[in-house]
Amino acid sequence: MKFLNAPRQPFVGLSLAAATGITIADVFPLHGAALASVTIILAICTVIVACRPTLLATYAVVGVGFFLLHNLEANNTEGQRLADE
Repeated sequence: MKFLNAPRQPFVGLSLAAATGITIADVFPLHGAALASVTIILAICTVIVACRPTLLATYAVVGVGFFLLHNLEANNTEGQRLADE
């Protein structure tokens, strides 16, 4: 059982969840009211995960958080406004 002696790497799952959230944000961008509603839902879920932490819920919150961060940074930029003119 050499596998049990391997060092723990807790941030591998978090980085995979973040990368998944960013990839999904590139494929399915949100705009306006949908972005605001997902932000409110994430805030509620974050409070719930803080009270009752589980591994899967933590990964989901991290993934959705990076999804929102990427959408907020990529929407309504100066380059997009210039291209719309």
